[in-house]
Amino acid sequence: MSAESLHYLDLCFDLKFAELTDRHVTALTSPAFRGALGTRLRRMCCTANLPDCEPCPLKDYCAFPAFFAPIETARKPAHLARVNSMPRPFFLRAPGANDALDGELRLTLVGRAASQLPLVVAAIRDMGFGCTDQQIRYTVTGIRALTHGGWQAIGDGRPHLADPFMRFSDIARSLSGITVRKAVVSLLTPLQLAADGTLIDRINPQAFLQRMVERIESLNALYCDGPVNGRPWAADRAQTIRLGRSRVEMLEGATRSRRHGREVSVDGLVGNFELEGDLSPFAPYLACLPALGVGKKTTRGCGECDVQLY
Repeated sequence: MSAESLHYLDLCFDLKFAELTDRHVTALTSPAFRGALGTRLRRMCCTANLPDCEPCPLKDYCAFPAFFAPIETARKPAHLARVNSMPRPFFLRAPGANDALDGELRLTLVGRAASQLPLVVAAIRDMGFGCTDQQIRYTVTGIRALTHGGWQAIGDGRPHLADPFMRFSDIARSLSGITVRKAVVSLLTPLQLAADGTLIDRINPQAFLQRMVERIESLNALYCDGPVNGRPWAADRAQTIRLGRSRVEMLEGATRSRRHGREVSVDGLVGNFELEGDLSPFAPYLACLPALGVGKKTTRGCGECDVQLY
């Protein structure tokens, strides 16, 4: 496996909302919170006030492009040559809420992005004074990190734990010797998968597994100093995997990019499906999916899923 050095912070921000009307609830989406986080980080970091990060002389030292406009490097995996932008080192899942006005905002920071945690915490706290177009207000009542020993409080965002990271190597070790014959995947937000340059409208096990491995090993190469282009095994192994029961449908949607001034399609597949066969080589990757997402436009909330292994 080529993702051995992958490590990430899997964070949960406990929120207390000031109020949640129907108008507010409709704005509790990952794209809305992603946009709010980007706005706050840019406001906190940017001194040049340029419309784009590329010409800025400070781009290599600024936290904003590190998250939202990563600069291409020599470590860019070959398969990313066909896409317009590199994967971002974070994955955000919108806060659900209940009648008690409590909610959870989930955020994953991959590799070097975790060094900016105090800044991210400050931005998320600041968002509580009014974020999204509906001016949702909240306070952050706690911050937790998911470790191999369970959830651990991390106080003000500066980890006091000896090792707050989830590590691919530890996940793989915990699954070593276990034969995985089935995976049940629940697509919680639209999944965008492409095959031969075209979005597919049904689950293709081979495309799903290959894109999963590509994403995780790309994050490993770009942000965790892992090997580049180490995934040739995935295509052959994926051919042996079958699609079991599937209840998946295409959901159409769009979100507006305030920065680019246009709507962005977030059409994709939702529902649940089963993968069957010798999934043991893919098991550590599948176990990472809830924290890292899969497919295109993950920073806009696409590709959130839950996985159960059997």
